[in-house]
Amino acid sequence: MQVREGLQLPDLRQNIIQLFFKHLTSPDDAIIATAQQGLAHVISNHKMPKGLLQLSLRPILVNLAYHNKLKLPLLKGLARLLQLLASWFNVTLGESFPCHNVNIQASKAECAFVERHAQAVAQ
Repeated sequence: MQVREGLQLPDLRQNIIQLFFKHLTSPDDAIIATAQQGLAHVISNHKMPKGLLQLSLRPILVNLAYHNKLKLPLLKGLARLLQLLASWFNVTLGESFPCHNVNIQASKAECAFVERHAQAVAQ
């Protein structure tokens, strides 16, 4: 990320907060810990504007829409995020994950069926 000359403090703060959100899914534990500490500090000391929260969450939530993109680093990052922002979320968010699990299981079953069918056709 390049720092533009003349960048105002609110813009700089927004960029830093977005980086904290982004790096919650990093493979490096030190980066994750720093991002968590930074977000915890921001959340405890400042009221985060709704637009900034939505903008920062969008990359993580977009990947949750597709069950085939659910990978362990993303899910761990989401867990960290939910711990940090537990009081900000609707309770029904956690209820939607079993639906994703059903989709994952259905997708695996479909893949197994297609593979068996392809093997049968090949023989």
